[in-house]
Amino acid sequence: MKNMFEQYGKCIGKIEFGPSKKEKQVAVVSIINYNGVILIATAAHCIYDTYKKKYNDNVKVSFGIDKFASKYEVDRVFLHKSWVEDGKLQYDTAFLLLKNFDSKKYIDYAVTPQFNMGVELDYAIIGFPIRFLSPTKLPVIYYGKGILHKKYPNVIQGISCKAKNGMSGGPWLTVSNNRVVQNSVSSFSFKKDNKILWGPYWGSEIESVLHVASGIHNELPTVVEKKYFLLSFIFCIIISAIVCIFAAPLMTIFVSAKETAVITCGVQYLRVEGSFLLRNRMPFPAKLYT
Repeated sequence: MKNMFEQYGKCIGKIEFGPSKKEKQVAVVSIINYNGVILIATAAHCIYDTYKKKYNDNVKVSFGIDKFASKYEVDRVFLHKSWVEDGKLQYDTAFLLLKNFDSKKYIDYAVTPQFNMGVELDYAIIGFPIRFLSPTKLPVIYYGKGILHKKYPNVIQGISCKAKNGMSGGPWLTVSNNRVVQNSVSSFSFKKDNKILWGPYWGSEIESVLHVASGIHNELPTVVEKKYFLLSFIFCIIISAIVCIFAAPLMTIFVSAKETAVITCGVQYLRVEGSFLLRNRMPFPAKLYT
C-alpha cells in the first residue's frame, strides 16, 4: 500500500507567511481536485492567526513539482467561521485559490478530498520536517494508524509521528475504494503528549467550506471568505485619487507654468493614467471582502 502513496509526494508544496523575512514561517499545502475544481488545502492557522485575530501577511505558495521556482500569491481563502471567531481546532482547515495559477499544469498531481469517512484508518502524512534547523528539501512521508482522542473522538484524530515542525497543513492520505484520498491536514500536538500529531476530522462542516470554495454554493453563514485584492485595491484608489486631483501641480514640476497648452495636455494624460491604474486593479464583478 505504501507504493500507492509515494507518487502523492508530488501533490504538496510550501506556504510561506509572516510580516518579514526574519519572522517568516513555512508550512505545507496540498493540491486537491474537487469535482474538477483545483484548489489548495492547508491548515487554517497558516492563514488566520486566532491569537492575534488577524490574517497572516505575505502569504505565498510554491510547489515541489517545479522545484518551488514559482511563488503564487493568494487570491481567495475560505475558512470555517468557528475557526475565525473561536479558534476551534476541529476547524483548522483552509482552502485557497491562487492568483495566475495554471491549474492544468498541476492537475495530474492533485488528490481527491473525501469527507465523513471512518476512524482509525491507515494514513500516510506528508510534510517537510525540520532537520538541521531548516525544512527538508524533499517531502517526507510518515505512515501510521489513526488514533482516536478519548475526549473528542469525532472532532480530532491523531497519528504517531516524531516530526512536528514543518508538518503543519500537510495532507493526511488514506485509501478508499482502491484510490488515494485526502481527509485531513496536520494541525497541532499537545505539550503533554507531543509524540502524536493531530488533525481535524473532515466531516460535513469542513466539506461545506469546500462547497463554497469550489462554487457549489455561493455563500453559507458558517463560511468566511477573504479576498486578498482588498489592500492593493485600496492603495490604488488612494494613488489614483492623488494623481487625478494633483495632476496640474505635478505637471508644473516638469514644465514651466507659462506652457499652459503643454500642462493641459499633460494633466489630461495623468488623469487617464490614474483612472487606468484603478480600472486595472478592479475585479469584475467587483466585490469587497473584509
